[in-house]
Amino acid sequence: MATVFLILYVMCAVVAVAMAGYAALSDVRSMQIPNICSLLVTILFLGAYAVSAFAGVDVMSDWRSHLVAAAIMLVATGAMYAVKSLGAGDSKLATAFALWAGLKGLYAFIFFMTIAGGILGLVALVLRGRSVVSNPRPGSWLAVLQGGRGALPYGVAIFCGALAMFIERDFLSPETFRAFLTPQS
Repeated sequence: MATVFLILYVMCAVVAVAMAGYAALSDVRSMQIPNICSLLVTILFLGAYAVSAFAGVDVMSDWRSHLVAAAIMLVATGAMYAVKSLGAGDSKLATAFALWAGLKGLYAFIFFMTIAGGILGLVALVLRGRSVVSNPRPGSWLAVLQGGRGALPYGVAIFCGALAMFIERDFLSPETFRAFLTPQS
């Protein structure tokens, strides 16, 4: 049974990271993050949390910590959306990953997401209004930048922050995997 729990947990965590990658790619290609990404990341968290609890593996924080982290992110990104400095898809995806982070991993998530966002901003400043690709895909980040408008596919920054948080929280570490296979007392 321990192996089944480990497989289910790993599937939830890996697919959540893959959803972040897909959201980042979608954001670069169309400046939109599909709602299904945020929904799946949330459902996958619930699955990983339940599996780790049933297995008796202490990989997640207390459920309240996860809810508080998500609430903090929702309020912060909701305010940014209200002043049009962040898209709704970005807000939803960041909130879904804050749910994974819990208070324990929220700092790492925000820190690395912000660093990646800053790098994206610098790239946007350099490329804005310049024709670097002869025929960029209509609606893509490059098309928007080459058209002279400033925009960031913040899904890329969220992906970087989520990946760093998964590493910092040891969600996919060998120690976590061993904990699933070690009999719990």
